[in-house]
Amino acid sequence: MRIQTIKTELDTDPLGLAYSGMDDSAAAASLNEKTRSKLEPIGSAELLAWSANNARLQKIKTAAESGADDTVKSVAQAAYLMITRDDTTLDLNLADRVALLDALVSYSVLTADDKTSLESLATVAISRGEELGVGIVRAGDVIQARL
Repeated sequence: MRIQTIKTELDTDPLGLAYSGMDDSAAAASLNEKTRSKLEPIGSAELLAWSANNARLQKIKTAAESGADDTVKSVAQAAYLMITRDDTTLDLNLADRVALLDALVSYSVLTADDKTSLESLATVAISRGEELGVGIVRAGDVIQARL
């Protein structure tokens, strides 16, 4: 299955990386370069540290206590609990977590820059091999895939 995945990647070249013009070592190196990105869950320590900047935690707490209406208060309370609770994670791969963040921005509790900052914190660089689920690709793997 692993070699088949590599073969499909090399044959179809969906990202237009020109594998066909690369030798086996260059193709493997290309598949191992950390040029792709992935959202990773943010742990409670990182989330708390993020919230301390630009008075984000205080803004969320104020909205939770005295927001314009119950919807704003509820969204802010959920965010406040997530930030202050130990052993929690914020996974921006989950639609409801993104909706929570979007709501905080739309209610002007947080800014668009705050959202971008949080997304940047969650973003990690990965290789195409990791993205495909095959891990590190060696020249020998490429040779096998090209047979």
